[in-house]
Amino acid sequence: MPLATPADVQAHASANKANKAEVAIVRVLNRERRRRGIPGLRLSPRLAGVARNHTLDQLRTDRLNHTSSDGTPSDVRIRRAVRARANGETIAFSSRGAGSGARTIVRMWLRSPAHASVLLSRSFRRVGIGRAKGRLGSSPGVVVTANLTSRR
Repeated sequence: MPLATPADVQAHASANKANKAEVAIVRVLNRERRRRGIPGLRLSPRLAGVARNHTLDQLRTDRLNHTSSDGTPSDVRIRRAVRARANGETIAFSSRGAGSGARTIVRMWLRSPAHASVLLSRSFRRVGIGRAKGRLGSSPGVVVTANLTSRR
């Protein structure tokens, strides 16, 4: 098992509290949802923990994928943490030069029809965001995971 990195320590220390960057992503996302007449999402600490763990797993294993390094698909990871009829996940990597702020990440997602359909789904009411700096390949940047669920 790899040694914990400073990003691991920082993410685990705030496992129950969203950091400013994660809260900013939810704010921008909710602004876009409300602009389209879709109810906003409520931040879920449990979903945030799942999202953060997956983000760290992606950085640790140098891969961007909805399936965890142990083979667990996103829907299974999410269902282990919260009860819901429906769930979804979006992931993103933004290199340092492209920008890593909330608006950049949400804009990237919304430009992709597959990501937009998840983020703008009316059935989703809760969200957890996991964001961490690191490297994918030789590119430094930010990995973000958003896990979304219906009410129950």
